[in-house]
Order: sequence, then structure tokens, then C-alpha cells
Amino acid sequence: KDMVDQETGERGFIITGDESFLEPYNAGQERLAGHIAELRALLVDDLANSTRLNQVESLANDWVVKAGEPEIQARRDVNENPATVADVAAMLEVGTGKDILDDMRVHFDEFTAIEVELNQQRAADAEQQAQTTAVLGISFTLLGIAITFFLGSYVARNITTSLDEVT
Repeated sequence: KDMVDQETGERGFIITGDESFLEPYNAGQERLAGHIAELRALLVDDLANSTRLNQVESLANDWVVKAGEPEIQARRDVNENPATVADVAAMLEVGTGKDILDDMRVHFDEFTAIEVELNQQRAADAEQQAQTTAVLGISFTLLGIAITFFLGSYVARNITTSLDEVT
């Protein structure tokens, strides 16, 4: 979402030339850094997804350096000198920013697929543990009933034998 906000703000500024449209762009950059730090803390023990996160962060930085900032600067140049509109159009036609964002989407899709698979595995493990707990609970209950029955029979037999001897 932070990257979409950046892209939206950048596009709004490119279309209008109005600096206020860069608000989502700037806010998205700030939030993205915080969200990446939060994810990095959650993925301390997950090397594969930490690597993916590093790739996503690198792509995000590449997008800013290779597409976002140059395209914004080109639009600012157009604002100052309308003769450079063709230069901005040529830069946008190359599609550098789109290519980088498409690469990021691939990494996010992989990340999401892995998380879905892990959640399914966790659910299966939890189900297995619940079944094991239920079987153990029933087994120990039956064992307790059997021990109580045999112990009660033994005590009752001893008492009746003692009473028979006394009578």
C-alpha cells in the first residue's frame, strides 16, 4: 500500500504539476521504511522471507531512484519550462517505474504464497495437536475409571472378607 501511495502521488503530480499531489508519495516513503522495519523484526528467524523483504526494499529504493524522483524532477522541469514536455513523455514511455513495481509485485506474491502455505501447515498442526489431546484425555479418563473400579473391587473384597471372618 505504501508503494501504491507513492506511485499514486507521483502520477498525480506528473499529470497535474501540483506539488500537493506529492503528499501520498512522501507519506508512502516514510511509512514504507517503518513497515519494512516492523516486518524485518518479525522475520528475524525466517531467512527466506528476510531475503525476499531485502529484495522488495531494494526494488522500492530502485523505483524511487530510477523512476519516482527522475519523473518528478522532469515534471518540475516542465513546470519551469513547458518546452520539455516531450522529454517527460519519453521518460514515461520507457516504463522503468512500471517494470520495477511489477518485480515488487512478484516478490510480494511469493511472500504471500509462502505465508498462506505456512498458515495452512500451522492449522494442520494445530488440528493434529487437538486430536492428540482429545485421544489422551479420553484414554486417561478411561484408565482412571478402570483403576478406580479395580481398586474399589479390591477394597470391597477385603472389607467383606474381614467381615465374614469376624462374623
